[in-house]
Amino acid sequence: MEKSIAYNRPIVINLSFGNTYGSHSGTSLLETYLDSVSGLGRVSIVCGSGNEGSSAGHAAGVLRENESRRIEFAVSDYERSLSIQLWKNYWDEIRFSIQPPSGSSPIVIPDTPGSFRFRADGTELLVYYGEPSPYSRYQEIYIELLGAATASSAAPSTTAYIAPGVW
Repeated sequence: MEKSIAYNRPIVINLSFGNTYGSHSGTSLLETYLDSVSGLGRVSIVCGSGNEGSSAGHAAGVLRENESRRIEFAVSDYERSLSIQLWKNYWDEIRFSIQPPSGSSPIVIPDTPGSFRFRADGTELLVYYGEPSPYSRYQEIYIELLGAATASSAAPSTTAYIAPGVW
């Protein structure tokens, strides 16, 4: 941007990130920066639209006090990893659990910031309950499902898959 202004030349900012990460609230540091530079004039911002088509990779909703909601996601066979990001206002309290497809006991996620590790149905769940940054009032809860590595005498280590089915 500094060179564009110094030389009085137009600029194109390319945002081909290749992911859908973030709260999509318009309040992150990157989003507010892009808002501010777009008003300088002679600035074009281009971003890739992705290859996800109609895969329905996002869900959104509003919960009222003491309301609960069931949200399902399906994991197909032979998936090695899956990441989920939940975003909430920092001051809102939320409690949730994850029910493995086998119907075994739900995994109750602690509602305090920190890192947590769980295992269910041959799947490892890594949970990071984040804190807001100085640039956003939103709090991220990041969940990664991984096929749990197995070890046997025949093979030192093989990678397993996430338990398939509706979680």
